Formats: sequence, C-alpha cells, structure tokens
Amino acid sequence: MASRQPALASGTGHVLQRHPPMKPIRPSAAMWPRSAPGSRVPTRRRAMVRWQLLLLSMLLPLFPLPSAAQDATLHRALLGLWCNSEDGGRSCWAWDEFHADGRFEACGRTEDDPRPFHGAGRVDISGARMCYTVTAASENFWLRPGQRYCTDIVAIDALTHRYRDLDTHAEFTLYRRAPGDKHCPG
Repeated sequence: MASRQPALASGTGHVLQRHPPMKPIRPSAAMWPRSAPGSRVPTRRRAMVRWQLLLLSMLLPLFPLPSAAQDATLHRALLGLWCNSEDGGRSCWAWDEFHADGRFEACGRTEDDPRPFHGAGRVDISGARMCYTVTAASENFWLRPGQRYCTDIVAIDALTHRYRDLDTHAEFTLYRRAPGDKHCPG
C-alpha cells in the first residue's frame, strides 16, 4: 500500500504535492466574456489590438508619412524647365516643364523618330512619388491621353532632378535650365 505522506524532492527538502490528473480545458463563453452587449470580440483580443495600436502609434514617428507640406515643397523644387540629356546636360533631346498650377509640358525629338513629339497634362506628388496624367499628346508621344506614368524622385537640387522608373528601376537625371532655353522642335 502506497504511503500517504508527501514525497520529498530529492536533496531539496521541499515537499512535492500530489494532485489528481488535470482535465482538459474546453473553451466556453464564460472564458471569453463579451465586451459589450452583442459584441463578438473577446476581451482578450481587444486588449491585444489595443497593444498593437499603441505600438503602431509609437513607431509611426520613426517612419514619417508624406504630408501636404512635403508634397508642396517637392512640387516647388520641380517648378521650371528641365533638360533630358544623354551627355550630362551639354545638349538636350527633350524638355520637361513643370508649372505652379500642377501642369506639365514635354517636347523633344528622339534619335529613332525624326518627328517632334509633344505632351501635356497634370502632375500629382505624394511623398517622393510623382505621377503624370497625360491630357494631350502628339501621335508619337510615349503616353496616350488619359494614361498615367509614375516615378519615384530619388534626389532633386538646384541643378539636377534624379528619378527612378517604377517598372524598370532604372534611374535618369534631368538638368535644370532657364525658361528661355526651351527649344521645342517644330
């Protein structure tokens, strides 16, 4: 017959308690009280969501979101005439001009097409992303009216504007020019 005395853990002097085997716990409605009448969100889950929101609110300042002021600053930096060049800005094969009212105009001539091209439309800026929406275009312009093209602005200063194509990830540099330098081919 087994002894009814508590067993000692070997060498510790502590008494080990003998307990009957535990029954498995089955979830019940009592374990997950409803937070409000008719609510199906368990209190524990709501607490977890609160912690996630608190953590998110602490992390957001570390990763600033684009603001209207940042967008306006970038738009002002883009205003004016820019030269598309294959030789570091010494010669220009195309011109991009950005206006204060959000319009853009583009013109030029490519090596593989003797016909001049023209395009115009609107520019929207959000963060570092700039999107052109074409409203008018010559037959040989690379976008049709109604089409949209977006780039990420990598860097911009008083002399250069570097951007990245979203599809190819290739980077291109435009060179700032004085307004009178624009020579759209006829």
